[in-house]
Amino acid sequence: MNVQASLQFYRYKATDWKNPKASALQYAKAFTRHFGQKNGNGYICSIEAGNEPWEYPAEVYREILLGMAQGAEQGDPNVEVFPCALQAVDPLAEKHGPWKNYIGDRITPESAKLLDGINIHCYSYLTMPNGKRKAVQPEHANSTFWEMLNAIRWRNQNMPGKKIYLSEWGWDSDGAGEDCTHQECVYEYAAAAYAVRGAMIAARLGIDRATWFFHANDKTGSSLYTRSGLLGSAKTGFKKKEPFYALESLIKLAGNKYFHSVLQENEQIWAYYLGDADGKITHLIAWWPGELGEVLTPGYTIKLEKRKIKSARKLDGSSPMGRDGSGFCKKKIGHTEVLVTGAPILLEFE
Repeated sequence: MNVQASLQFYRYKATDWKNPKASALQYAKAFTRHFGQKNGNGYICSIEAGNEPWEYPAEVYREILLGMAQGAEQGDPNVEVFPCALQAVDPLAEKHGPWKNYIGDRITPESAKLLDGINIHCYSYLTMPNGKRKAVQPEHANSTFWEMLNAIRWRNQNMPGKKIYLSEWGWDSDGAGEDCTHQECVYEYAAAAYAVRGAMIAARLGIDRATWFFHANDKTGSSLYTRSGLLGSAKTGFKKKEPFYALESLIKLAGNKYFHSVLQENEQIWAYYLGDADGKITHLIAWWPGELGEVLTPGYTIKLEKRKIKSARKLDGSSPMGRDGSGFCKKKIGHTEVLVTGAPILLEFE
């Protein structure tokens, strides 16, 4: 496993740091020298300077970030260094809070030179007219998932060529025998479909790494992020949920492929070509981009010409390899019609 460690300090107040830069330098230097790829035991490939230390004043965090970047360089230059999770949407967050996390106020040109990229947390939420928040599909035009676009634009302008790690994303859902009753919940089968769809959107946008939050449910009752696990809680013996199987099937069937190009992106169908490292198209993945709830999802068709389908799998979270999708493909004269629904269908070409 490629492990990214979060060097956290949320238990300390900003005023507890007598010399933030020097202390952070020693912290990261010692950590990377012990766990690093070159000088350490090889357990850690990258670090982030805090997780969400958004109560810290920008001037203090800037010193900590610079110190950690310099310390990691001294401890083990083979370890990647990222800032804490930051956002490029709302500059006024620094003044009006409660969370102070605007990227432009927290990464200086000096530290940017030492960093390997930026770090973001993007969940898919929508604020309703009554002020309550709900989880929605990643394609929704007003979903907070699209904050990735702001991060990409900021990176391109200020740290061109460097990576973007999506170190938190996902959906709360029921599953593994545990309910999900708070307002940000979605159905288990919806979370499975959104998992694959969100992963493909991240790949299409060029995100370098996407890490689902969290590995397992919390043992407590239903509340925000206690049901975000790909597995059930310890009470279930960490039983696998449908989003786990959905992502597992994506990795098993197309994990070594790359986003190639867009075939279609509209209200009916989103469809992406995938290919190998040489640019040869090998797969097509397609889905209806709507919200999955209690009502059956509509179906739309894609006409594929000049491509012979080797296999078709529905990545719906039903098993580690999805389920047979050949019934969604109908051969016609000169083309094949593929029925597309909310659960993505993955076609492999001959």
